[in-house]
Amino acid sequence: MRSKKETLEIVGQRIRMARIYKGLSQAGLAEKTGTKQSGISRAETGKYSFTVEYLLKIANGLDMDLMLPNFVDKTNERRND
Repeated sequence: MRSKKETLEIVGQRIRMARIYKGLSQAGLAEKTGTKQSGISRAETGKYSFTVEYLLKIANGLDMDLMLPNFVDKTNERRND
């Protein structure tokens, strides 16, 4: 199971990739979302434990949909051994 830190880092990397794909700077995304550039930076580096609402702001600022997570039952992996 991933730790909270690892999960925040992965989500942050995806935010950064999407921002770059859209041609936005951190400051530009912050302006579109009504947040601070420092918050975007902290989110991208996994140093900010953001809320779902914050992720929705970022997704809207990127003109992207926030997809719901897929949950996988890890106990089934062991049953197939």
